[in-house]
Amino acid sequence: MIDIIKNFFTSQWGGMISGLLTSAFIALLKLVSDYIATTKNEYSGAWVDAVYGKDGKIEKVDIWKLRYNNHTKKVKGRVKRYYGVGKDKEWKCVGEILGDKFYLIYEGLGCYYDHNGCATAKRIQTCEYSDLFDMQANGQYIKIDDYGNVQSVKITFFKLSKGSLKLIKKEGMEAFLKNTELYKDNLK
Repeated sequence: MIDIIKNFFTSQWGGMISGLLTSAFIALLKLVSDYIATTKNEYSGAWVDAVYGKDGKIEKVDIWKLRYNNHTKKVKGRVKRYYGVGKDKEWKCVGEILGDKFYLIYEGLGCYYDHNGCATAKRIQTCEYSDLFDMQANGQYIKIDDYGNVQSVKITFFKLSKGSLKLIKKEGMEAFLKNTELYKDNLK
């Protein structure tokens, strides 16, 4: 019996099958490695943003669900608006995080397909609201309007802590905003 198995793997077909099995195993290891690289790091997870208007009040709030790859520095994700104009609209985003700077491009989905733009932000080393958020980044939200004008507004990103994420899922985003010191007095 052992001679038959040995002969099978030393023949042409056996070599091809063992090569295919080895390739499949290596591909599976790469998938597992990429999954770990994109889920087990400080940048992957749910981020909440606040987009400020010219009057200094918060006009829009979105949640960005990001997956950051430690090896490539690339980011992929989805964005959903929970407060303000365009509530319940969604975007997909791609970008990179280089050092402590975020460069994200987003593209509207569905009927919001032409609402595209980018966001840039720099991580702040000490989060001002560490009881609610794990990390903070401040920057700009930039888009080109229908007339070709560039619009830029202040944006602040916070990585949601597990407790804040549970609270949002339990009570909803509007209740979270209205009961959080950071937001409640700044909403339009």
